[in-house]
Amino acid sequence: MKIKHIYIYGFGKWVNKRFDLNNDGINILFGYNESGKSTLMAFINAILFGFPSKRESQYRPRETDKYGGMLTIDTTSYNGIKIERVGGRTNKGNLSVRYPDGRTGNEEDLHKLLKGMDLATFKGIFHFDLDGLQGMKDLNPDDLNHYLYDASMVGASSLNYLDKSLQQASGKLFKPRGQKTDLNILAEKLKNTQQEIKEWETKLDNYEQLQATKQELELELAHLERDEKKLQIDIRYYDHYKTLEPIVKEWNALTADQQEDIEEIKFPEDGLSRLEQLSDKLEEKEALMSYENEKIAELTKKLHTLTDANISADLKRKMTSVINKWPLQEKIIEDLKASRYTEQELLKQRQQIEDEWQLPRTFFNSAHVTNYHLDKFNMLKTRWQTLLTTEDHLTEERRKVQREKEIAEEQKDSEYKHLLAPEEVKELERLTSSESEKKLRKQEYNMLLKQREWLEKEWSRVKRTGQIKKLTLMGLTGLCAVGTIVGYVNTNWSITLALTLLVIIGSSLTWATEKRSRDEIKHLLKDLKAHDEKMATFNNPQGDISKEAYLYAEQRLALHNDKAGHVNTINQNVTFLNTQLQQCENDWQELQEKWEAFNTELDEWCKITKMPPNRDLLFYAHLIEALKEWQRITKEYETVKENLRRLNNEVSDYKATTEWLVTNYVSQECDMTIDKQVKALTEFIEKEEEAEKNRSQVRDKLSVHEDLMSKVQKEREQIAISLTNLFDLAHVTNEEAFRRKAHQYNQQKAQLTRKNQLWLQIVTLVPNEKNRAILLDDIIKQDIDSHEKQRQLQEKVTELEKKKKGIMTELSSITLTLKELEESGTYEDKRQTFIALKGEFNHMVKEWAVIQTAQYMIHKVKNIYETERQPKVVQTACELFKRLTEGRYTQLFAPLGEERFIVEREDGQRFDPSELSRGTGELLYLSIRLALALEDVMETCSPIFMDETFVNMDKPRRHQLISLLKEISNERQILFFTCHEHLNHEWQRAFKNVEVHSLYR
Repeated sequence: MKIKHIYIYGFGKWVNKRFDLNNDGINILFGYNESGKSTLMAFINAILFGFPSKRESQYRPRETDKYGGMLTIDTTSYNGIKIERVGGRTNKGNLSVRYPDGRTGNEEDLHKLLKGMDLATFKGIFHFDLDGLQGMKDLNPDDLNHYLYDASMVGASSLNYLDKSLQQASGKLFKPRGQKTDLNILAEKLKNTQQEIKEWETKLDNYEQLQATKQELELELAHLERDEKKLQIDIRYYDHYKTLEPIVKEWNALTADQQEDIEEIKFPEDGLSRLEQLSDKLEEKEALMSYENEKIAELTKKLHTLTDANISADLKRKMTSVINKWPLQEKIIEDLKASRYTEQELLKQRQQIEDEWQLPRTFFNSAHVTNYHLDKFNMLKTRWQTLLTTEDHLTEERRKVQREKEIAEEQKDSEYKHLLAPEEVKELERLTSSESEKKLRKQEYNMLLKQREWLEKEWSRVKRTGQIKKLTLMGLTGLCAVGTIVGYVNTNWSITLALTLLVIIGSSLTWATEKRSRDEIKHLLKDLKAHDEKMATFNNPQGDISKEAYLYAEQRLALHNDKAGHVNTINQNVTFLNTQLQQCENDWQELQEKWEAFNTELDEWCKITKMPPNRDLLFYAHLIEALKEWQRITKEYETVKENLRRLNNEVSDYKATTEWLVTNYVSQECDMTIDKQVKALTEFIEKEEEAEKNRSQVRDKLSVHEDLMSKVQKEREQIAISLTNLFDLAHVTNEEAFRRKAHQYNQQKAQLTRKNQLWLQIVTLVPNEKNRAILLDDIIKQDIDSHEKQRQLQEKVTELEKKKKGIMTELSSITLTLKELEESGTYEDKRQTFIALKGEFNHMVKEWAVIQTAQYMIHKVKNIYETERQPKVVQTACELFKRLTEGRYTQLFAPLGEERFIVEREDGQRFDPSELSRGTGELLYLSIRLALALEDVMETCSPIFMDETFVNMDKPRRHQLISLLKEISNERQILFFTCHEHLNHEWQRAFKNVEVHSLYR
């Protein structure tokens, strides 16, 4: 399958956008961030598999109501299949599949084209993105190996996730040696409940003795609480004593000082600040009075130098009125000229209409077309248009259906000729039925054979390496032993001791190396035996027919089935077309009856409106418009004529007034035009206004300064009176005495305020007046150590609380026991609890059994996939990985029964994927994903989508991967999304015919 065209009606940011992918190989889709690459990929997914649900991002466009688009694809059977999906009532949208031969299909047809592939499978096989590579760096070694293993198996990630979830659920329910699982905890609860029931049954009747003990303890507890309450009252008393002692002593001292100074000083509130404010204001007013006197003298002198006006106010008003009206008169003169021209034009237009229709003026004057008649005509016109449209539609529909019927019958005759005989169909089905199974078994057998060869090589290498290490260590140990003997003979004890230690270490290493080599050989022999047993179950398959014959038979059978389905569709289409033709004939007869009724109504309308009869309806429509236009022109002509008369009168009056004013007051010239007369009046008035403006300004300024001077004098007098009143309130006569008395008043006020604050604190702490009087008397007259008193009382309270706590504990135990004995339902509650726990235990056991069964089924599914599908994928991935690493890594395989991969370097060393560098690990991931796409079991041959998969790779690795993709693109279409310009340039240098699509509007 290859995508040829992408047409987006509306999806996310894309509106009415088309992409033509003319290149069947590499197509580069280049655009910076936020240019719509992810939106375009989401659009392709939506067209093929349905729009996202409401819980996901649906990419609904904001600039248009259209939602969806169309893909044009080529397959091995058809070219130019159009897949269109638009928004509808369902979440997936409305789908339409159109084949080149005219057939249409639905979701079922698209499902067949995609060979049953769903969205998860499509993304897991053919979509490569940066998230898959970046996610590898955050994984631990075990998770990384599972991640790569899942990449080689479509859906394995979901199976592994489900397997882990089931394993966690099973472990949560039950573990053989667990203590905190649900089943273990429930079993322990059952055991404890059963023991409590037995203890309850063994209880004796101690009820009377417990009641007597309870009464004695309650009486003793009441005495202790009464004693404790008395002690708490004393503690609170001394707590108040300790808090109030410094406050009361200070308050008492201030009270004694105030009694000595009995006289209270009289002084106004905020006296000093009021004095300062009044002094500042008085100084400010005196300075302002001096300034105003100077300004008044200056303005009086200037006013005497100006002259009085030359004209009266009434005459000035007349001149100003004439001047102000001049712009309007200019416009009136222009309007007068335009009205004369309009009058002539209207007469010409009216005569033109009469000449065009060749009807007398009496017809236009007496035409009887009211609003009612116009509405009636509009209704007839609407019906006429509807009938014409219906007639055209029926004619076109009948012609179209007839043409489709002829085409369908020709297609049916043509398809019948290409169908196979029934005997030939049965023979082809027999030939193709057994080949698929043989093909899969042969692939698995070849994979096992290759793995067995690798195990034989590994066994030889391990055996050879073990022998070399063993001989080397034995030689070194022997040399150390000889050195030890020589040192002993020469009595060099330090060397002898060191060499002896080396001999012991060497012997230990030799033994350990030999043991590890034996264990590895044993493990490899075990694997070889398992492979031999597995291979013994296979017979190397040899097909009964050749591969070419099998493929030919399979293609002929598929082509026959497609043709047969097509013939059935054509038959159904012909039946449907015959029904449509009959319906068209019925509709045509009904339309002719409607035409006859319409013509009758039109004739009646002509008689009423006195219109010319037997004319086309469009003639009447144009005549009505001409009549309306003639009446409008006539009405406008009368209006223009009346306006001309009025304008002539206004202009004549204005000219006479202007000429009189200019002749009598401005100039004696008689040959001045009207505009020059207005200009002379304007200059005359401006001179007079300038002189009057100067006089008025001086008078206004003088008046303002005189008013301000009067106001300042009054304010100064008021300030002086306020100062005198302030001194009188303080009983002084001057400012110095006032300030001295203010200082004395502030001192006395501060002492009184402090005393009141202290008394407020005392009243707040001890609100009760009687208790407050006793406490004040004790603090003032007695010297008590409150700390020592509190300590002694607190010791007594502590001792009482200990006794109370013991009694209350014993009393609670007795009360609880009595309550259990008195409530008859306690024993039954225990039994009901035991029954409920037992039922819950049985339910959990069943749930655990279901989980175990599900885990068994998952392991069976994964085992089937590993043996039937994965070998070919791993073999292809091995070849791709070897090429991408330039031969540094030669082998890749997944051991039987283990969900992990092993890679082998060219020197024979083996590694887990977690031991590889990040870059090599990414190449391994890409090799597995590409192998899965190339070994497409569904044979959809879908395009490969790669989204920024080169970002973290160095230049040599990118070139290796680009070279590999260049070869793959010869058979498969590749769409590469990127926002990096250097990647775009590298692709264009590697491919001369690469097609680059810029993702910009």
